[in-house]
Amino acid sequence: MYSPIISYESSRSIHSKGSRLKSFRGNLRILFVTRVNLAKLVILGATGLFFNDILLFNISGYSVTPYHLIFPLSALFVLLVDRRCVDNISGIVMVWFFMLFIEIVHVMMIGYGLEVEWFRSFAQFFVYSFSFLLVIRLRLTRGDLVALAPWTAKFGVFLSLIGIAQFILFLFGIPAYIPVDFRVRSAFDPLIDTYRYGGFSPAIGFATEPSYYSIALCVVLSSLLFFSKIGVISGRLQNISLSLILMGIMVSYSLSGIIIAFFLFLSFFASSSGKRIFALMLLGFFVWFLFNVSYADPIRGRLSLVLAGDDRSALMRVVASSRLLFSGTSRLETSLLGTGMGLEYREFETYLRVYLQVLSSDRAISEIKVHNIFTTIKLLQGWVGLALYMVMVWLTLRPAIQIWRLCVPLLFFFLIYHFSIGLYLTPAFWSVYALISILGKSDLSAEHGVLPGD
Repeated sequence: MYSPIISYESSRSIHSKGSRLKSFRGNLRILFVTRVNLAKLVILGATGLFFNDILLFNISGYSVTPYHLIFPLSALFVLLVDRRCVDNISGIVMVWFFMLFIEIVHVMMIGYGLEVEWFRSFAQFFVYSFSFLLVIRLRLTRGDLVALAPWTAKFGVFLSLIGIAQFILFLFGIPAYIPVDFRVRSAFDPLIDTYRYGGFSPAIGFATEPSYYSIALCVVLSSLLFFSKIGVISGRLQNISLSLILMGIMVSYSLSGIIIAFFLFLSFFASSSGKRIFALMLLGFFVWFLFNVSYADPIRGRLSLVLAGDDRSALMRVVASSRLLFSGTSRLETSLLGTGMGLEYREFETYLRVYLQVLSSDRAISEIKVHNIFTTIKLLQGWVGLALYMVMVWLTLRPAIQIWRLCVPLLFFFLIYHFSIGLYLTPAFWSVYALISILGKSDLSAEHGVLPGD
């Protein structure tokens, strides 16, 4: 029998719980989770390679570092707290669903569900790509960008100074890196493994290798150049940050970071209508330093090897990885749908043959590492998966492509990022992708105000 008293009490209880939940969300939003703070979390995740040697804990032999947690945390805040950050991403979700469907086909046809490596790799792909779908719902106004730009510049100063101070301490033989017990990759010692850097110890920040540190700085660099192009930052803060970021990249001795930074500035000038005198002076000093200062001898040496086609790292990272993208596979199934997440060893003979042709050495067997995200996707999910990925990139970055002159630093960095690193199943890639997407679709329609840093 219907009881109005019970119904009333139940509805009041439900309403009370709903009010408390809304109050909690409102308080959390006021205290911490604004659109700007969510964007800061995404930038932290995108520069996560800087922190990827800090060991927090292990799960079944898998090392968890801060950058594994920052990006999913930002997605959680977007999902639970800021419901205003809503965007129509139905087309992107559909493409993402079909990419998942490829893996479901693998499970049904070949029984990958019993493969531990497949399950772990698929779980990473699901968590980080799903976090990406949540994060790109964030929409920033021009006012948000005005608040975000100086924070990004200060963050770049902070990351750069850590590397610069570390390099100076290395010069005096002081082991200024994370203690071995708290590191993921304890086998790498910056004070000993210096044969590629002319005897110098490269700055690595809290990363596992110098190139990761420099690429993290390039994330900040591309963002600052974008902020400069849209006119939300200028003056001393911008100039100091750009100068220190370039210095941080140079003391990393990372050829990939130096090349990315150089072409980021070139793309910035090529697409700029106004004069950028300080940036031009900075780039000029950058080039002069590379070709005249003794500390840059190892960099010049490697550049000459690259130009001569004799640098093993460049051959492995760029030439072999790009050639592998268009190489045939042993079976039609792996060509169309890939090997399956984490199971690229099924085509080991295929890419071993390609790498041996490029490197002409048996050492290539132990050095194989795909540094190309396009190639990695083709290996894992085949031509079908790569085609779906390209459709998703188009749908995601279409707003930025339509205003490409303003977004050139972001679009160029995202493109070259694919050819410099192969970390597809990591939060580093998906957070970089999310950051480019968020900044590229930001609202730039408001009038220019007073520029921070002036």
